Amino acid sequence: MSLSYLCPKVVTRKSQVDGRGTFAVAPIRAGEMVALFGGHVYDVATFQKLSPQVQAVAISIWPGFLLGPIGEDELGDGDFVNHSCAPNCGIRGQIMVVALTDIAVGAELTFDYGTVLIDHADGGFQMDCRCGTPECRGKVTSDDWKDPAFRARYAGYLSVAVQALIDAE
Repeated sequence: MSLSYLCPKVVTRKSQVDGRGTFAVAPIRAGEMVALFGGHVYDVATFQKLSPQVQAVAISIWPGFLLGPIGEDELGDGDFVNHSCAPNCGIRGQIMVVALTDIAVGAELTFDYGTVLIDHADGGFQMDCRCGTPECRGKVTSDDWKDPAFRARYAGYLSVAVQALIDAE
């Protein structure tokens, strides 16, 4: 049972980036909504008890709170939009994924995970990036939002949680 939504112009299938990914099966125009992330709202203590597979798809929705599945049986196609440091999609609000550019049939949909990550624990979040783009940062962290160039690049496409931290500075 998926808790997220994918528009009919995309499908999830095998990906070179990270096992599974989301791909365009019809042309997508810039600005078009392609996915809505869903799930349960939980605090950090609950998040820390979840399996690594479930933790990997949770997104920050406010300091101290995340959204995502609570069990692996709830992982669905909408949970497999992979990261890229040169994405073709971005985040609007807390849960909406929109195309940043026109996307051709066959292209994998990606967004920058740094736009939805905030530090929920000592040491924060960090993952090795495998996007392979010339813009690749090598690591994706819950501190990416602190970089002024990152903020400028994704202005208007930062999650509400990330924008709240920026506004609080």
